[in-house]
Amino acid sequence: MRRRIYKRDGWKCLCCGKNHDLSLDHCKPRDQGGSDQPSNLFTLCTTCNRFKANARNLSEWRHKLYEKFVAEGQPPEVASLRARDIYYKAKNALRRKLPKLDREVA
Repeated sequence: MRRRIYKRDGWKCLCCGKNHDLSLDHCKPRDQGGSDQPSNLFTLCTTCNRFKANARNLSEWRHKLYEKFVAEGQPPEVASLRARDIYYKAKNALRRKLPKLDREVA
């Protein structure tokens, strides 16, 4: 199934676009009731997956990205813009790939 999800997602991270070091992630984590069905899985590189961690949704992930960028020393306004851009890129990619995705997850 892993290869099928990678193929569906164009063999690249839906967040940053990298085409190597790929992993699968759950839109809604299993410990929060998410399933292992293809509609709940998407492709991220291991770096983006690590920062998503167990976020309950993409909005929470956006906040985690913002905190990461600030911790790296970026000015808050730059960190906010970077996190927003990644969030919308991932959200739009998921909606294109998974049109039936529950709005609560995205």
